[in-house]
Amino acid sequence: LSTFKFNEPTVDTSNWKTYRNEKSGFGMKHPFDWSLSESVGSVDLSSPELAQLAVSAQAEVPPAEITIREFPNTTAQPVSDFARDFNQGWFENYRAKLYTTVNGKPAVRYDDIGDPIGEYSPALAVFIEDSARNRVVLVTGRLVRDPVSTERTFNEILSTFKFINQ
Repeated sequence: LSTFKFNEPTVDTSNWKTYRNEKSGFGMKHPFDWSLSESVGSVDLSSPELAQLAVSAQAEVPPAEITIREFPNTTAQPVSDFARDFNQGWFENYRAKLYTTVNGKPAVRYDDIGDPIGEYSPALAVFIEDSARNRVVLVTGRLVRDPVSTERTFNEILSTFKFINQ
């Protein structure tokens, strides 16, 4: 299997908003014109295009373009095993699987940009190991805009992701 490394952002993120959640123990930056909403164990990011789609759509639209969720990993499974077993192996059907790191933490990335399983199913998913808190953080991206823009913004946001208080 291949490896993929999230590099520093290639865009200027100085005008991006900074999100930091002390309780959840992570933070990141996101484009200034994106909306962010929180619920227990979840953060949703939505682009202006998604907001416009929600206003004008006749059909159901996804709740967010990028979602970050926390899942307990009380058995301390390696992130590769956790990702493989998650949701009965759902992401194992994706066309690409890469072992990587996010801010120095082991991670597994699944990519289905070219062949989505279902409408608004996550086209990108990254499982990030957080052994300090016995959990795995899952970041997913849905295709709302064109695939190139979606993947670029997903990667840029993920490149700013950091665990805090560790």
